[in-house]
Amino acid sequence: MRRIKGVLPRFLLSLITFSILFLLPLAILLMNEWLVRDLLNLPVFDWIEQYDKRFVLNYILYVALFSILFLFPRKIFYTLSFLLTAFLLLFGLGNRFKLELRSAPITLDDFRLLREVTGFESPVEINYWLVGIGTFVAVLVLALVLYMLPSHKEKWLIKVAVVSAATVFFFAMWTDRPFSPAEQAGLQKTLWKLEVGMKNNGMLANFVVLAKESEVQPPKGYSQQAITTIDERYNPQEEQQNTKPNVLYIMSEAFIDPYYFGEEHFLVDPVPNFRKYFNESMHGTLYSSEFGGGTANVEFEALTGFSMQFMRPDYVPYQLFLHQPVPAIPSLFNDAGYESTAVHGYFAWFYQRNSVYKNLGFDQFISGEFMDLEKPNTPGGTFPSDRHMTDAILETLDASDRPDFIHAVSTQAHMPYGRQQESEFVKADTLSDEVRPYLNNYVEKVHKVDLELGRLLSTLEEREEETLVVFWGDHLPSFPNGNELYGPLGTDIAEDWNGKHEDFLTMHSVPYFIWSSKDNQPQTRDISATFLPALVTELAGIEGNTVTALGSELLAEGHSRIPYTQWAAEEQPVSTTMQDLQLLQHDWLHGERYYESLHGELQVHQDFHLGLYEEILIQNQNKIETVYEWIVKGAPKYTEVLINGKPIDSFGWQRLEPGISKYTIQVEELKVGDTLQFMVTNARGSELMKSRTIEIEN
Repeated sequence: MRRIKGVLPRFLLSLITFSILFLLPLAILLMNEWLVRDLLNLPVFDWIEQYDKRFVLNYILYVALFSILFLFPRKIFYTLSFLLTAFLLLFGLGNRFKLELRSAPITLDDFRLLREVTGFESPVEINYWLVGIGTFVAVLVLALVLYMLPSHKEKWLIKVAVVSAATVFFFAMWTDRPFSPAEQAGLQKTLWKLEVGMKNNGMLANFVVLAKESEVQPPKGYSQQAITTIDERYNPQEEQQNTKPNVLYIMSEAFIDPYYFGEEHFLVDPVPNFRKYFNESMHGTLYSSEFGGGTANVEFEALTGFSMQFMRPDYVPYQLFLHQPVPAIPSLFNDAGYESTAVHGYFAWFYQRNSVYKNLGFDQFISGEFMDLEKPNTPGGTFPSDRHMTDAILETLDASDRPDFIHAVSTQAHMPYGRQQESEFVKADTLSDEVRPYLNNYVEKVHKVDLELGRLLSTLEEREEETLVVFWGDHLPSFPNGNELYGPLGTDIAEDWNGKHEDFLTMHSVPYFIWSSKDNQPQTRDISATFLPALVTELAGIEGNTVTALGSELLAEGHSRIPYTQWAAEEQPVSTTMQDLQLLQHDWLHGERYYESLHGELQVHQDFHLGLYEEILIQNQNKIETVYEWIVKGAPKYTEVLINGKPIDSFGWQRLEPGISKYTIQVEELKVGDTLQFMVTNARGSELMKSRTIEIEN
């Protein structure tokens, strides 16, 4: 070994150093972007061509990371650079895995690569022997190169200059002072769709953007003692009754009463079912935090009892903050002996609901992948009809041997709203041709929502079990003509909703009702989504938590909403109870989680699964003349059939009854010894659920 120690020529030192500082970052950048961009539908070189400034900014970020290490002596610099290279490539792999599983990049708050790699949907198969051997060889080569390097005097002035430049760049990147690299490169803040930010900004630059956005300063007075005082001050409601009604929690996308636009514009009522149940139950205005979008934020308020008014308006908690278990209404119903189910007809990964719902305490999530849809969901396509939501709710009620809490999201009224010239509901002569076609189309969608609402509630009326139904719209619809339908050129219900408080409230008011299949007392009460958990736990008679106790106190104080932050002068002043809710919300989402030290750590719901059934179960198999036949439980319509591990196209599917399907394959398609499985995948081809493997025996 002494013969090779220090034998490499000295000029290689400069070449290696130059390569590590400038060429290696470029290689890692291209490798990481290649890893994720086949899932983002924007190839690497197309991205570079379209967003050249963002590409350059990403490159500088990688260079700056290695430049910081340049301060160390040369051999340590090489060693740390090797480790940084491995880390950055793992970071790229982690982002790819998370895109496949959650359709979102890694953020600072969930910087746990191992958790993402071993996610519940599709654990990534890793050849640990290959990884171990590769790591060993790489370390051996690095050690040999370091041993062969000659001694060399360090040029500390150059080192300090390089590190100083990198430090200034990172400072500017994080603080936007004395200049803003992000602004110069035109980086986007796409908090609603994190994958779009990665697609346009680049992986590393987008991570920095998200890291900056997730930094939340604590409200005044936040401390462990403050949380202890709040815990002592507000006593949750105790369980109040032995009978436990089923509870349906239905949030309807963009649903409002069409008469909100003015009854004078209608020939007949498009939503007679809604009007019937609305009028005979507790009902009123629900003040929404959003307009025209933001469904996930309204849902966040309704499930947790927290408020978007304590956050920046562009924040999306589902995307940014719900990476750990938080107190929520599904957990409360679980603790009361209920089975908690979430239903949404779109992709499981949409707004990361597949992981968010787990952290909110649901037992299971019936997503579109586990429904017998007319056609498979496609990214950017239309949302499924509410018929599938209704079927999933009724099937869940039938399958459970416990009382049910079911949270379902109705999507049939979701945008876009096109121009529909004729309508059986809207008059042809009260609105202009510029706005009436959009109202025609919207009302047609809302009418279909109403038909399913009527089917569901009339079915519940016939059942012996009592069911409590909470139905609300999440926000007003947004129309493609600049929303002129709302203004003086349309229905004239709001002239200036950004400049007038009254108009703003008009544009953030949606209907809700809370109806019982057995007994109703009509009453009017205006609330916000934040107060729904307090109301529903009280009506269902189950034990609440500190958040619902705060909500109940706010209702008792006469508040119908948390004041909208942009209208502080016009709204009621923020009360002490509201400040306490804000402190508790910060503790759970952004703070030290002091509350857990008082009551114990919230546990992740380990039994959470996608679909109504925990597994795909092959119940029976037969060979009938020219076909093989399998009776399968828990396999939805678009389940893949795998022969010898590969999907096939030629098979028959028939729904026999809820949850039970029949699959048929022609005898000539199989031979003795072939293996067969049934598998549900997401739109990216990742496995969600798979049956056991069976072998063809005859």
